[in-house]
Amino acid sequence: MSTDNWAMSQHVVDWMVTNIRPDARVVELGGGTGSFRIHHHFENVITVEHDRDWVQRLIKEGLPVLYAPLELDYYRTDDRFKKLIRTADVIVVDGPPGGKRLGFIEVIGQVKDGAVLIFDDTHRTYMKRLLRNPTIETIQDGNRLTTIQRATNTNKPTTSPMVEQVTKP
Repeated sequence: MSTDNWAMSQHVVDWMVTNIRPDARVVELGGGTGSFRIHHHFENVITVEHDRDWVQRLIKEGLPVLYAPLELDYYRTDDRFKKLIRTADVIVVDGPPGGKRLGFIEVIGQVKDGAVLIFDDTHRTYMKRLLRNPTIETIQDGNRLTTIQRATNTNKPTTSPMVEQVTKP
């Protein structure tokens, strides 16, 4: 099977380009072929990846990567990882593979209010456990679903100016 079958839908990338400023701080959890498209459109992206081969491939292409090996079925959540989560305007949750993504539950409370959370593959039952915030949009591509939410971790949620609707000329 081609790795492109696992890549994030182009419809999701199109939504990001339309709705997120190009200078937003984007953290992509899980690298793959979709990483190249996200990095192409946004100036401040870092991909968090656990697979050494993918880390090397992304670095070879000049993409910023944080190598975070899996510990207890989720990324090692060291200080660099936690800082990325706390300061991101957008977090794309597309890894680690399978049910290991549920480890994001442990850090979701650290995401700043107003940040956009993009959960890929929410057609999978286990992924619905991550959906805790107000949904902005759901994108369907064939049988695949991607759910886009806005983080609200305090009683006074704010909206990041980095993720407001962008009007294209």
